[in-house]
Amino acid sequence: MKLWHKILIVSFTIALIIAGTLWWIPFHKLSKGQMAIIGNSGSGPGIYLLNPLFRVWNRLPTDNLYPYYIAWSPDGKNVAFTYSDSDTENNPNAVIGIAILNLESMTIEKEYVAPSDESLDVVTWSPDGQSLIFDVYENNVLSAFQKLDFYTGKLQSIPFPQNIQRQNIGVNHIEVAQNNDYVIGGSDGVFIAPPDLESLRQVMPYMDGFFLTPDRKEITTPCAPTTLCNYSIDTAELTRTYHGALPDHGAFLAGNWSYDEKDVVYQLGSGEGDPEYIMLLDLQNKQNYTICKFPHYYINDLSPEGNWFGTLGIIQLAWYPKK
Repeated sequence: MKLWHKILIVSFTIALIIAGTLWWIPFHKLSKGQMAIIGNSGSGPGIYLLNPLFRVWNRLPTDNLYPYYIAWSPDGKNVAFTYSDSDTENNPNAVIGIAILNLESMTIEKEYVAPSDESLDVVTWSPDGQSLIFDVYENNVLSAFQKLDFYTGKLQSIPFPQNIQRQNIGVNHIEVAQNNDYVIGGSDGVFIAPPDLESLRQVMPYMDGFFLTPDRKEITTPCAPTTLCNYSIDTAELTRTYHGALPDHGAFLAGNWSYDEKDVVYQLGSGEGDPEYIMLLDLQNKQNYTICKFPHYYINDLSPEGNWFGTLGIIQLAWYPKK
């Protein structure tokens, strides 16, 4: 065998090892959790679950409902989602509500149907997994949170006091902290409210994506270019968690920690017409990995409409980390 043949074979082998390593590292980390998105394709918005080995998005059945916000149950077995039964832009009389998709049986249960004079945007779970909490709007003004116990069907309304300026709080995200305070992402920033909603404290004046640490005691959010910070819900202290390899382009829209807090999975949004990304950040090695770039072209449709492949855009990311 000629020398240049040997050099070519060795170079090709090294390239395969490097490529395989780069492919395996994020897959190995992603195998510790489950990743779901609301994606938009030629058949309209749907819920998709990632197969990390093949980077293929499996479309899940939603019984012809239009999902627009999703949240994982604490045990990772169910996905709650807010929905409309038709395109709300073209049908002002569309029915909206909250449903739960059971990932073991692939069945849908409608948990709440909103009255005709009410609207809602987002939903989250109580830490014990027994209740759903969601926002309620009347005349396009945030009026209350509702807490639904889906074992008993009991519905508790928690109104916002009239002295709270709610007109500019379009809720984008809700989490429940360890002390049962609500952490609210709104159009004017990130807020903390007690369980009775009697007060509202702004903790950050901007609304990039945020998520809670696994112990639900701190809020993680970008605080400077390429920097993540944690805000303590109890002490109001802000500490820099990470500074390094975060991409300095696009908006940090959503994400979550791994349970060992060694990795972050997050959605990076860009301007209109530009690609969006799902990234995995290895904090120990200060290394970012691209998990998926959108538009994405490999879709496996598991819904009753049949199997097909096409173009997929991302609306919202929800990452569930396993212990």
